[in-house]
Amino acid sequence: TLTANSCSKTDTVRVRINPLPTANITAPRNYICVGDSVLLTADTFPKYAYQWRLNTNAISGATSRFLQVKAIGNYDVVATDSNGCVRTSTVFNITSKPNPSTKIDTLGPVSVCLGGSIALRADTLAKARFQWFKNGTPLSSDTNRFISALSAGNYTYKVIDSNGCSSISQPTTV
Repeated sequence: TLTANSCSKTDTVRVRINPLPTANITAPRNYICVGDSVLLTADTFPKYAYQWRLNTNAISGATSRFLQVKAIGNYDVVATDSNGCVRTSTVFNITSKPNPSTKIDTLGPVSVCLGGSIALRADTLAKARFQWFKNGTPLSSDTNRFISALSAGNYTYKVIDSNGCSSISQPTTV
């Protein structure tokens, strides 16, 4: 209300309070295996602008709703809506998990007569998934820690631990 010379005038002004944008981060896991990466995803709103940060520092060029990360640290995303309202997500901490160790043990001599076999053992975690290879080709039925090498070649195995981290052994020649 405005009053001057005993006259008054009242006017109504409408004020709109815009809600803050949402800013949430999701990911399939909160860690990376050595040499691996994980995809971080911000909420999906088509008119939001995004700026990803690592340890509170803006990541150059990281302005989409997706961020593929290969480094450990504290990630957050700043979301700005079409009204200029800004919200920063809570921190999403990415840690690192080691890859499983790999080594092939031969259980007996590495040389046998024609028709014989050599027992090989994956010297690693017992509660992991395995895939054996001969000369780089997967041996489809050999997914255990132990195999019998029935023919000459270079044998390796891939191990995947309970975190999904994996390693490939050095070859053993039979």
